[in-house]
Amino acid sequence: MVLSGRADRLFPVEFQTRVAQQRLGVTPERLPGGHLVALSRREEPADALDR
Repeated sequence: MVLSGRADRLFPVEFQTRVAQQRLGVTPERLPGGHLVALSRREEPADALDR
């Protein structure tokens, strides 16, 4: 599973999507937030991992 922050300015979500698809064969789940989404918005990544 790959989780990507929609507003990530360090690694834009389009880049993360391309890399995840090419290297892992998965499409990232896009979450609200930036580069450190697990720190800034703890509930969304936790909920996504629980699913």
